[in-house]
Amino acid sequence: MNCPHCGKDTDIAAETEASFEPVAKALQQRGFDAEVHASGGGIDVIRVVHGNHVFYFGTADVKWGASVYEADDENHIGETWTTVSSDEKNPAVVADAIAAAVTEYERS
Repeated sequence: MNCPHCGKDTDIAAETEASFEPVAKALQQRGFDAEVHASGGGIDVIRVVHGNHVFYFGTADVKWGASVYEADDENHIGETWTTVSSDEKNPAVVADAIAAAVTEYERS
């Protein structure tokens, strides 16, 4: 069965989402406010609150990327992308890329 939101096979998506928890923990170890967050439709994302923004990172494209919201979590204001493949298995590599993307977005 395919997810109605992202079109991914839900069994494959479940395997991918299970790998989000180690990434969130790696981000927490780097000092980021990060957690796995259910976005609906059985799809999880990594929610990172940093500075004046809330980032929802996921793997819907070929790279890890995020929708960015204002700190009140109400207004969608953009997106940001990492340089890391959605297929990357090492949580530390993904966490480093997310941390870099968040930090760079906050600078701009």
